[in-house]
Amino acid sequence: MDHAGVAVVVGPAPRVAALGLARRAVYVPLAVEVAAAAESDPLAGQRRTAGIVDAVTHGLGLAKVTALVATEPGDRVSLIVALPRAGDPDEALAAACAAMLGEVRRVDGVRRVVIGAGTMSETLLDTAHGLPHAAHVAEVALSLRTSASRPFYRSGDVRLRGLLSLIRAEPGVQRFAETELSALLRYDIRHDADLTRTLRQFLDLAGNKTELARRLGISRPTLYERLARIARILEVDLDDGESRTSLHTALLIRDLTASPGQG
Repeated sequence: MDHAGVAVVVGPAPRVAALGLARRAVYVPLAVEVAAAAESDPLAGQRRTAGIVDAVTHGLGLAKVTALVATEPGDRVSLIVALPRAGDPDEALAAACAAMLGEVRRVDGVRRVVIGAGTMSETLLDTAHGLPHAAHVAEVALSLRTSASRPFYRSGDVRLRGLLSLIRAEPGVQRFAETELSALLRYDIRHDADLTRTLRQFLDLAGNKTELARRLGISRPTLYERLARIARILEVDLDDGESRTSLHTALLIRDLTASPGQG
């Protein structure tokens, strides 16, 4: 066994076929990451894990692709998927991932599921080396606060959040996020307010106040007063690009240090 518990065989096509993989294929490492309800019963957790693996393999069957599949801690499933060389590999990968996502979402207790993908390769060994990267992408993708649905994520899709996830446990990073946001978080708790959410949406919309007022269902004067209050609490200028970048980064760090899938 090598790399996340996936059996890797390097050799001629007959040996690849013996593993159940299609011949004359390109391979891609995948990680299926799940956010699910907590299970106090170990047996129930094992049943859910088995259900997720069954759903993944059923989805692969629906997409008519072959793969090596291995379970990981925390309901993660790692795969090496064989894609046909003919046609568009990305299109085939998207179809396979969409089928797996559809099946996994049916499993009891699953709240959210994403798939991270590594780099395609023509050898199993190189593909196996990409499994940790695929797992990292999937973990970060699960923390994304977005309603958009993608069949799979690559490193380019997680961008700054992916970088921050690598350093989120560093004490200096934690102190940075706390320094940036603590005054606003304390205000929200003391006054039963939700100004942090307003700030998040303001930053997500790149400061578009007209669109933010529409989304929040409030008038522009009310929004301006709310943003001015946030600026006073944090002692920042929300029209300053560097201040907005710092606050947005701090919110991303806070997301990543919360439980996966909470966002």
